[in-house]
Amino acid sequence: MNNLKLGLAAVLLCCPATIARAADTPLDGKPLTVEGKIEGKDAAISTDVSGIACQPAKGGAARKCYLVDDEVRYAHAVTLTADTLAASGAKVTLVPEPAGQGALGVALDRQGTRCSGEPDKPKQFDGEAVTFDGKFYYVVGSHGCSRKSKVFHLSSYTIARFPADAEDGEMATLSFRLAEVLRQTPGTEVAYGKDLNGTSGGMNIEGMVALGRDLVFGLRAPVVDGRAGATLLRVRAAPLFAPGDAPYAGPPAETFVLDLGEGAGIRDLAPLGKDRFLVLSGPAADSDASVPFALWSYKPGDPHGPRHLAELKSVPGEDNEPGKAEAVWLLSRHGKKLDIVVLFDNVQNGGPRLYTVDD
Repeated sequence: MNNLKLGLAAVLLCCPATIARAADTPLDGKPLTVEGKIEGKDAAISTDVSGIACQPAKGGAARKCYLVDDEVRYAHAVTLTADTLAASGAKVTLVPEPAGQGALGVALDRQGTRCSGEPDKPKQFDGEAVTFDGKFYYVVGSHGCSRKSKVFHLSSYTIARFPADAEDGEMATLSFRLAEVLRQTPGTEVAYGKDLNGTSGGMNIEGMVALGRDLVFGLRAPVVDGRAGATLLRVRAAPLFAPGDAPYAGPPAETFVLDLGEGAGIRDLAPLGKDRFLVLSGPAADSDASVPFALWSYKPGDPHGPRHLAELKSVPGEDNEPGKAEAVWLLSRHGKKLDIVVLFDNVQNGGPRLYTVDD
């Protein structure tokens, strides 16, 4: 990728004293009714929801959306209102057989990663986030070693795209080029392909949002700058999906660092207007239960950094363990109020809840 001059185009740091914080009382959300079943691993009810994105509402309050569970090979079509999340049963396939077949860009293998576990045949896409740019849905793999087994899965290092009118069973278009960008960009290349947790400093993507012609990716790990810096990577979308097997040939990627509090990483991103987006933050490490889940708004280039909207009250999950906020989407706005839907890992069908916060 000699023609790819990726660099650290911007690092935006803000100290904790400058962050505008909302009230410290954790916010409770209104549970939504789930109609139908979000299918998870082994066809059981999903407890691993990891991302959602929706089209604008047309002729009513219902929005067409796609949702991902990081333990399956497809994206679920759902509809979302202020009261319900309904599964249609339709799916878009994200993992071909064999994995990686037909993916755009330079063919990828384990080379360049340092995952310490033995390679394994992927049983899932490892989709961690979804976004919609007005024409296409995008689903991004974690681009990291599996958190528990430290295994390299080829499908985790791809990004998928499919049209808004995709048919049931349609195969998404896949690309390896985001892995190439991560591997060669200062600010992400050091953590690329390393084991997660512990002292290895590995990385994984858990958030994504479409912003103009670009895609912005949010890293859950690693956190940098004294454990108070979460990384964003901004990449031009179209070159990731240019036809053929040539390297990425778009403009340089930009890397930003946000202060979301000590030990906090990005759990998801969602659009909040023309040039702003929502940030859902939470513990970068599973073992760090002291870090709360929280909502923020952010405008790239804002010298004040992200603005704290709310801390989320703990939600009960499976096996007497709390749910983990993993997916966020703006449902509506009215005046200075935002209605935001959050879905959770370790809760059946994602346990969707509606939160109303001040913009």
